[in-house]
Amino acid sequence: MVFDPIELSKAAEKAVCRARGGVVERKYTGFHVVGVYQGISTGYVCGCNLRCFFCWSHPCRDQPERYGGYHSPESAFRVIERLAARSGVRRARLSGGEPTLCWRHLTKLIELADESRELDLFILETNGILLGFRPELAEDLACFRKLVVRVSIKAGTPEGFSWKTGAAGWAFELPFKAIERLLSLGVRVYPAAVLDPRVTWGEDRREVFRRLGELGHELILDLEDESIDPYPNALRRMRRAGVELEWADEKVEVRYLSKLGDLVGCSDLSSDP
Repeated sequence: MVFDPIELSKAAEKAVCRARGGVVERKYTGFHVVGVYQGISTGYVCGCNLRCFFCWSHPCRDQPERYGGYHSPESAFRVIERLAARSGVRRARLSGGEPTLCWRHLTKLIELADESRELDLFILETNGILLGFRPELAEDLACFRKLVVRVSIKAGTPEGFSWKTGAAGWAFELPFKAIERLLSLGVRVYPAAVLDPRVTWGEDRREVFRRLGELGHELILDLEDESIDPYPNALRRMRRAGVELEWADEKVEVRYLSKLGDLVGCSDLSSDP
């Protein structure tokens, strides 16, 4: 049975966000420097508003109330900045969940990154659901100099979107709307899409390219192919969804060099567990 991703967003926020003295805190499961983007300091957050069967993330995606601890934007950023400085990397991000949940927490974190002498870039990895549904949110991002927004497109059709994410098909357009709005405000935005032919084919695949092309031909040239990899949590979710994929050499890695890759100096932009 499909779900409304906006309603799931509200439920997830109740589980992972809380206000303390006017400060919005969010649940995290940990902080690490990882090798993607040639090294990036990462805060791993709880909670998401989609249920993609190929997702590698921690079980806190589905049961955020059971995992993690709360951090204010300041306390989370102190850890992220300290790890970056210690490891000699100058990039930061949130991962493991949907960063746009707990919006005030996120924007304060990006503000701190913008002011930091230790960081050159903050990459906002998002599925674009809330940014597409509430286009006014994008206005909050237009002022940040160090921000790059990476919008992950799951499908080009309602049917493909529902199958892959579990969410209502009408929401498949929201990532495209998010990209359109961000571009109109001059925010640096780069698309990624699940293009693996085992799960995205035919009209679903064609519509991804057509819709991106309508927003700007350069978006197709910049498009990152978001890989599906056989991480343990992904395999468990696929089994529960009744999806079986064949794996070559234990890992599928088909990626394109995008402008985001150029910006951080690498072509491997894959997410990580």
